[in-house]
Order: sequence, then C-alpha cells, then structure tokens
Amino acid sequence: MPSTVSLNAVLSTDAYGKRTFSGTTTSITCRVQTTRRVVIGEDGSQIPVEGTVYCFGTSNATVNDKLTLPDGSVVPIVSVETRNDETGSYVTVISYGRA
Repeated sequence: MPSTVSLNAVLSTDAYGKRTFSGTTTSITCRVQTTRRVVIGEDGSQIPVEGTVYCFGTSNATVNDKLTLPDGSVVPIVSVETRNDETGSYVTVISYGRA
C-alpha cells in the first residue's frame, strides 16, 4: 500500500551539531516497512534500525535530512542507498531509527 513521507533537506549545521532544515518539504510516495534490524555504520558501530522506506526512483535524501513518516513522527535517517538493475537506478532505500 503506497504511503507518503516528507523530507526536509538540511541547510546548515552549527558548531554544536544543531541542524537547520529547509522550509521546503518534498513529499515522496513510497512503501514504509517497520522491521527492526541492525546495520553496521561507516565506523563499524552497530546502529539499530526501526524501519525502511522504499521510494521508487532516485531521491536526493541524505542521512542529515529530516524524515517525517505518514503518522507525523519525525525520525532520524540511518542510511540511504540506491539500488540498481540492468536499466539503472530503480529504488531508493531509506533506513530510519527510533524517533
């Protein structure tokens, strides 16, 4: 069943790590799957994942952006990857953590 999530791009991060987000919201039609799992971060640490968002096509999402789920909860993005087939990129997979 298709859902819609909202994505706000990060504009800047201050010296204390506080992020400022774009006022422009991008709505993305996707499939949201809530499945708990653990992914390995770039530094080798284990990061808990609460769910995954599958977006058809490519997305400009990054791990620094703000993701709002269909229920209105804002969750941190853990990882973003683009999956390809023989014709090119076909889905963007966004894994998110706990709100």
